Amino acid sequence: MRLLPQGMLDLGIHPEALKGLDSYKYGAVDKSPVTKYVMKPYWDWAATLFPMWMAPNLITLLGFSAIIVSLLLTFLLFPDLEENSAFQWVYFFFAAALHLYQTLDNVDGRQARRTGSSSPLGELFDHGVDALNCSFGAIVQAAAMGLGFTWRTVALLLLTVGPFYLSTWEEYHTGVLYLGYINGPTEGNIMATLLIALSGVFGTAIWTLPISQFLPGGWWDSKNAIGQFWAGVSNAFEYGDPEAGPAFTDVMFLFLFTLIIVIQLPLSVSNIRRHYAAKGRSSAGALLGIIPMLVYFVLVFSIAFANDQRIIVNNAVSFVLMAGIAFGRHASKITQAYVTRQPFPWATVQYIPLLVLFVNTFSMQLFGLEPFWDATTESQMIVLFAVLHVLLYVYSAVRVVNAFCGYLGIQALRIRPKND
Repeated sequence: MRLLPQGMLDLGIHPEALKGLDSYKYGAVDKSPVTKYVMKPYWDWAATLFPMWMAPNLITLLGFSAIIVSLLLTFLLFPDLEENSAFQWVYFFFAAALHLYQTLDNVDGRQARRTGSSSPLGELFDHGVDALNCSFGAIVQAAAMGLGFTWRTVALLLLTVGPFYLSTWEEYHTGVLYLGYINGPTEGNIMATLLIALSGVFGTAIWTLPISQFLPGGWWDSKNAIGQFWAGVSNAFEYGDPEAGPAFTDVMFLFLFTLIIVIQLPLSVSNIRRHYAAKGRSSAGALLGIIPMLVYFVLVFSIAFANDQRIIVNNAVSFVLMAGIAFGRHASKITQAYVTRQPFPWATVQYIPLLVLFVNTFSMQLFGLEPFWDATTESQMIVLFAVLHVLLYVYSAVRVVNAFCGYLGIQALRIRPKND
């Protein structure tokens, strides 16, 4: 009898699963006009700047290293994720680093095609890095917008992992990585880059100004239906300015979450259903794959908002790292299962700390018992979990990459000459 979800404790890959690589075939569709008419010519040109001996995965790592440097600068200069006016110029570096990451994330595939070195390892490597960037990039973005140790930083994490999970889940079932007319890898990264650059020009305070200060005079009216609704929400939760309107960041987050729920989620569901209908099969089991993401959202939100947001106030960065890396491992396992034609992985062992924190947070409501950790111990455990997550991710990634290389007869960071 299986007590844990399929593959949850597997930190590597079973040798038998590698045989699925023989039937791997990459498929992708990008509907974005910005990609087609603006970014594609630029990315095609950028790809020609790299020598033919340079491995695509090395280009991927080069782009990711820019995010790592940004993350380290965040820890050093913006440890509370709030504005440090003495280092406002660093926001321009963050913007340039994100642009470089986006560029190289699109150049690596072109380099693989140029050099004839495309492989399923390339997709897994690329997606694994992208999954990690959900948390790393969210922390850097939070610092660049001065969001601080608040719920907004957690919301930013969920805004990145939500669309990423939907695309990965959909690709697993349909065999096609579908990117819509407005998507995260293109428009999302461009918007994030521009927001960070604007912080370099105007400072981070602009993002918490009320929406009325961004609109032409008279457009925001606290006496109309929308204004009165906001005033009711503001007064009920003692949040924001009931007269001037919600903060710009809050409106932006609400808009982006709405896009995910109203557009991307239905599209993913529709594409999966259509794929199985074309094969004369039921999609019911496949559609259940949304459950892990819903559980993840509930766990993260409930833990973050409990006890007057104690965890966020004390450990926002460690919590986001822990939760984000756990998601990254799960998303990587889904891609790994897709390229090896293995059963859908419903969870990862790295979700266990989230469950433990949830039980500790709600132990009184669930079991009528006092929490087994006090606030101090809880903070220490979150830091420990974050460190362990990094180590487990690296360990599992190295094992899987080595297994792929051994089976495919390739090297991860070097293009093997034809006569090798």
